[in-house]
Amino acid sequence: MKKALVVLLAIAMIFTFATATIAADYSDMANTSKATQDAVNRLSGLGVIDGYTDGTFGPDNNIRRDEFAKIAAIAAGFGASADAMKNQETGYTDAAAGIWSTGYINIASAQGYMKGVGNGAFNPAANITNAEVLTTVLRMY
Repeated sequence: MKKALVVLLAIAMIFTFATATIAADYSDMANTSKATQDAVNRLSGLGVIDGYTDGTFGPDNNIRRDEFAKIAAIAAGFGASADAMKNQETGYTDAAAGIWSTGYINIASAQGYMKGVGNGAFNPAANITNAEVLTTVLRMY
């Protein structure tokens, strides 16, 4: 199972929502399991994750650290706060204010969900590791 799918299944298991969701219709999900499709649809419907503008989800793609900061912030209910913090400095040398992920990195850091990688860097474009995903989810819990 690919890392992106493992991450989504882990989040879906931890964050159980009783709300109704709208099923996403991604063109590249036909060959994934029903459980994976359900997790992706639920999290998409809740706004925690989204696909690409071409209508695909990319179930085989890795997830970057900045992308997972977004997932963590939204899953924890801080989406609006992240939007308000998008123009504030992150405190990391490699994550400038005003880019799409700034607010999410600020929230994930402020809440203690994610930390930098050392030397003042966040490394937003690096693929998140399974250990980092687990650590983040446990911190969120």
